[in-house]
Amino acid sequence: MSGSQRWTVEQSRAWRDEVGWLMGANYLPRSAQNQLAMWQGETFDLAMIREEFGWAAEAGLNAFRIYLHDLLAADLPGFLERLERVCELASELGHRLILVFFDDCWRPEPRLGPQLPAVPSMHNSRWVQSPGVLARERVAGGDAGEAQRLCDYVSAVIERFDGHEAVVMWDLYNEPGGAGEVHDSVGRRLDESLVLLEGVFEWARGVGPTKPLTSGLWQRDESFAELNRRQSVLSDVMTFHFYGHPARLAYHLVEYRSYGDEADRERAAVCTEYMARTTHCLFFNTLPKLKEMGVGAIHWGLVRGASNTVFPWGSKPNSGEPGVWHHDLLHADGTAYDAAEVAVLRGLSPRG
Repeated sequence: MSGSQRWTVEQSRAWRDEVGWLMGANYLPRSAQNQLAMWQGETFDLAMIREEFGWAAEAGLNAFRIYLHDLLAADLPGFLERLERVCELASELGHRLILVFFDDCWRPEPRLGPQLPAVPSMHNSRWVQSPGVLARERVAGGDAGEAQRLCDYVSAVIERFDGHEAVVMWDLYNEPGGAGEVHDSVGRRLDESLVLLEGVFEWARGVGPTKPLTSGLWQRDESFAELNRRQSVLSDVMTFHFYGHPARLAYHLVEYRSYGDEADRERAAVCTEYMARTTHCLFFNTLPKLKEMGVGAIHWGLVRGASNTVFPWGSKPNSGEPGVWHHDLLHADGTAYDAAEVAVLRGLSPRG
């Protein structure tokens, strides 16, 4: 399976059968407050990643969804070498990787260099958008140079790693139109995101990838209908986010599938974000349903760390310890937040 055309439904299902059920986590090392801190040479920590990948394998996980960033292409050889080491480590430990290129969430002005420390108690306090608000504006405004820069970044990564056994999917754009300090006008943000969405699929297709391309549906508001439709009709494998009560899971999946044509409702599907204890979307009640439905399950996230995602969305600075962890599976020493959760993961694990 390859190439410049969108996959057929049959190709997506053949991919699912070949890959098997994915059960994993969105991943960021505990030392990193954002994507740049994970990947820049000064703060890249392969030993820590190895340790945490090992903890994940012990918990039964077999996959990670990991965010990249366009600014890392400023040191393209170094970045690709670090990504190569992570891919090799994933292969060694039996993990498959879903790699994410762009993201509209959180802070809109990313910068290379030392990243500011996490704000105590504040969820995702230093996460940064990719490519950032100004770059997205330039692309939407027809800036050919900016579009070429982003195209070169996407193309270089796919050309280098599409054939790597660890890489299982290309997630081109996380939550287009997403939350953050972006514009006063939501409509303007959505229009710009749509331009970038169309662009990144075109750039990625131009490489002729053998691994599927996707962008996950995440927002059910009517204002997102056109974005949802384009995400659906461009993606080889259907992906989506779900943080609701599991009783609504099947309904939401049917709703998201409705943005494609009737045949698309049979495409392979992966839930690339789920599990928020504060919304009662739990391993105990949601993961078994995903497995029963044959839908891949990638929860947020692995180890408590500088991303502060144990705190809920909208948490205030210096608000103290959360009563219940919002996300994350393990403490910083690798022990479980809740041993019963790990028991559920091990019991459902595709590792056997």
